[in-house]
This record gives sequence, structure tokens and C-alpha cells, in this order.
Amino acid sequence: MSAIAWLFLAVGVQFLLLATLAKGAFWRATGISGVATVIVLFALWSFTDGAQKRSEAWLILTSLPLIAIGAFAWSRRLGKVALIVGVVLTAALMGTWRWAILTQDGGGATATVTYATLVLLAMVALFMIGGVLGLNLMVERSRTQS
Repeated sequence: MSAIAWLFLAVGVQFLLLATLAKGAFWRATGISGVATVIVLFALWSFTDGAQKRSEAWLILTSLPLIAIGAFAWSRRLGKVALIVGVVLTAALMGTWRWAILTQDGGGATATVTYATLVLLAMVALFMIGGVLGLNLMVERSRTQS
């Protein structure tokens, strides 16, 4: 195992411990989103040979904030939707990116368009869900202040 793999493992274990042993919801959410981020980053690091080639794969990171929003806003319905959409989009993005790489020599235009569409969908979902949750939070705070 390389030094980078050990580093990812150490950070992942720390986030896993934080997610399982934390007493507050904020720290549990931090641990959950940290574990998801470390897993995806390690997979991307491995797939791209240490970020030396195929840099378009890093667009997969556009779906990770949805997982974080979902972990932090889990008590709300929209938080649950964000977490599920984030996990599904991350898996779909990783799968279609690999599909695009495998079919690139044979004219993998369909896989590339699918990958680009999923990246766009992740960005739109992030801004829409984040915006609605932010507006809900602003309305709740304005009601409690008046």
C-alpha cells in the first residue's frame, strides 16, 4: 500500500470515528460527509493516477456537496432528498465516467453526453436544494425574531 493510500485510510478512519462516536448531530453529519468525501476522493485519485491524467473525472466532485447538505439537514425532508440524490448522482457519475473512458476509443459520444448531463444535473440539484433549504432557514429565523 502506498503512502497516499495510508493517508486516505487514516483520514477516513478519523471521519468514521467522528460519525459513529460524536454526540452532537453537527459532528455526526461532519463525519458522514467526510467519509463520503474521502471514499470518492480516493477512488478518483486511483482512477486518475494521482490526478496526472483524465482530469475531467474531478467533475464528479460536483455531487459531493449534496451529500454534505443531506447529512447536515437530515431532520428535514429536503435534507433526506439531498442525501439520496447526492449518493445516487455520485455513483452514477462515477459509473458513466468509467463508461465514457472504456468507450472513448470506439466513439463514446453517448457516454460523454450522459456524463456531462449528470454533472449539470448535480449542479442544478445542488443550487436548487441548497437555495430552498437556505430560504426555509431564513423564514424560520425571521419568525422567531419577531
